[in-house]
Amino acid sequence: MPKWINTTNGTSGVYVILGPKDRAYVGSSKNCETRLDEHVGRLNRGAHPLKSLQRDWDEYGSEAFRMSLIEELPLDRKLLFAAEGKWLRHYWTLPGGIYNSEAQVVTAPGFKHKDQMRRKRSKYMLENSPWKDPVVQAKIHEKQKDVPRPKSVKDAIKAKLTGRVRDQKFRDACAKGQTGRKHSEESKQKRRKPHTPEAIERMSVAMLAYWAKRRKDESHVD
Repeated sequence: MPKWINTTNGTSGVYVILGPKDRAYVGSSKNCETRLDEHVGRLNRGAHPLKSLQRDWDEYGSEAFRMSLIEELPLDRKLLFAAEGKWLRHYWTLPGGIYNSEAQVVTAPGFKHKDQMRRKRSKYMLENSPWKDPVVQAKIHEKQKDVPRPKSVKDAIKAKLTGRVRDQKFRDACAKGQTGRKHSEESKQKRRKPHTPEAIERMSVAMLAYWAKRRKDESHVD
């Protein structure tokens, strides 16, 4: 069996499994001892999802592994996830490396790519973007050619909401939420503030355009 170091039943926190050459698997759990027992059970059955960890377990045996609670924490998912990310980055930078996937490292809270890496990834994405492929562009164009496109985001929202009718239950809930509501003094002062000449001119133009459109629409009604 692997050596157990600093483990307490029922303790939540971050644990590590150290294999040959100090390669590490880092995890977090609300009960670290139970979680480590689950890992050992899977490894003994040859059913662990991490193939590299299972391969070393089969090759070197359980005596080559050490298991330890490295940070005890309150039972809080955000704290556990953040601490797991911290320890993943710690072991990732050591010579032994980690059994965990690098995807876990780069998606963990607090991870930041170096500027050189960000520029390299950006250059790669620009050069290898599938959207530059003529075949992909042709397929997209074929799918979108008959799709009506709004002139602006405002037009898209308006088209989506036009004719939409809320049920009475929703309207009653909105009315109840507004009943008895009082504006703050700051809000009242803002509402009392007179419009600027430019704003008055814009509103006048908008109203003239609205009534012109309405008269035009009514003239077409039989």
